[in-house]
Amino acid sequence: MSNQAVIMIIDDDASMVRLYTNIFQVEGYNVVSASSGKEALEKLQQLTPTVILLDLMMPNMSGFDFLEQIRESEKTKDVPVIVLTNLATDDTQQEIQKYNVKKFLIKSDYMPKQILEEVQSVIPQTDK
Repeated sequence: MSNQAVIMIIDDDASMVRLYTNIFQVEGYNVVSASSGKEALEKLQQLTPTVILLDLMMPNMSGFDFLEQIRESEKTKDVPVIVLTNLATDDTQQEIQKYNVKKFLIKSDYMPKQILEEVQSVIPQTDK
């Protein structure tokens, strides 16, 4: 694999995953996607992404449970995570902060190009 940034998209909405996969690939990023936290954890055994774009509301394992697990692992505890969700309560934002999340974005407030810019802003310069 080249030194390109790897973006992991975790969302159970297949059309969202396709949209963001296309946007990131056009910009030259490698993209790995998962439709659940459980699937993402399995993929994390094989690779360490540069940035994780995470939805919170998913079947089987919520984004909260996923965050708790990756933050307990030495391999993934420092991977930047951007939460991209429609779960827009203050409680959610406070709860998520204990997982060292880089950004908390409400899906409906951002255009895809803005999401790209938000992700690019947390990629370490050496990986671009």
